[in-house]
Amino acid sequence: MKIASLESHALADGLTEVEIAHLGDLFIEERFNAGDSLFVEGQPSRGLVFVARGRMRVVMRGHEAREHTLFELVGPTVIGEMEIVSGHPSMASVIAETDLVAHTLSHAAFAALIDCGDIVGGKILRNIARVMARRVEQTNARLLSLLDPGQTHALESLKKHLITEWKS
Repeated sequence: MKIASLESHALADGLTEVEIAHLGDLFIEERFNAGDSLFVEGQPSRGLVFVARGRMRVVMRGHEAREHTLFELVGPTVIGEMEIVSGHPSMASVIAETDLVAHTLSHAAFAALIDCGDIVGGKILRNIARVMARRVEQTNARLLSLLDPGQTHALESLKKHLITEWKS
């Protein structure tokens, strides 16, 4: 199955047309309405989801079970990358803000792709790692932007203090 926008997404970096077509055959198309949950924090994930179009919100529950929006994503994008690699439950909830067209690679299909030694599996794993690294960089930048210079100094001081304590 040909998946719109996949060939130009980071998930397909380094894949040939034939490999992209092979990968497309492993994904299952799903449609979500605005307000639907694609992932629920703490619950098993559906797999790796490539969202071809639409907008979604990533939320986590904080203290007193208050919902906090971490960020918004707009397709084409991929979600569920941490869970597909780790096998852990969903780290956050993902809620459709608009109607979405998505394509899901199940955990079983991902494991089969990796376990059979198919080169596509290795390339996808590399690309997932790159997506995760980019998101960690974005999160770090966002965290730093929330700190004023005084807080940055206070955090560095606390860090040095904790490191000193842990060493003793």
